[in-house]
Amino acid sequence: MSRLAPPEIPQDWDDIRALCAAYLDHLGAADPGAAAVLAANYPQAARAALMADLPRLHTPPSGLCLLARDAGGRAIGTGGYVQFDAATAELKRVYVSPQGQGRGLGRMLVTALIDGARDMGYASIVLDTMHFLTPAIRLYLDLGFTERAGYLPSHATLGPLVRCFEKDLTQ
Repeated sequence: MSRLAPPEIPQDWDDIRALCAAYLDHLGAADPGAAAVLAANYPQAARAALMADLPRLHTPPSGLCLLARDAGGRAIGTGGYVQFDAATAELKRVYVSPQGQGRGLGRMLVTALIDGARDMGYASIVLDTMHFLTPAIRLYLDLGFTERAGYLPSHATLGPLVRCFEKDLTQ
């Protein structure tokens, strides 16, 4: 059984950072085009700065981060959202480690984040994902997300590498 909770202690944030690093490594290894995009958008200094800033970005009232641990206490998944604009949250860094996959943990994480964003008063939630993450894309569609045009300037340069989705939280 997995337990989901917001980070409470510095070690939780360290575990989230490790999961985020594993996620970026996974993306880069899965697709040569993704590796080039990640290198351009997340050079080492920018990546380190982003990881250091996670607690500020993903803390209520504008954001949220969740950490999943297995029964043994091992960090096996994470995800969060940040404020995109006054009415919209952006889903970020949803990742389930290979040890946590196959348990419905991705669905549990995304559902909890959707509920959290709705509870915070956001009217919609957006996300982008790499085109080759087909299990994630199926999950987002199954949870009621619809495909939409890119919403960040970088989406225009990423072309077919990235797919963007949105979910209305008012229904």
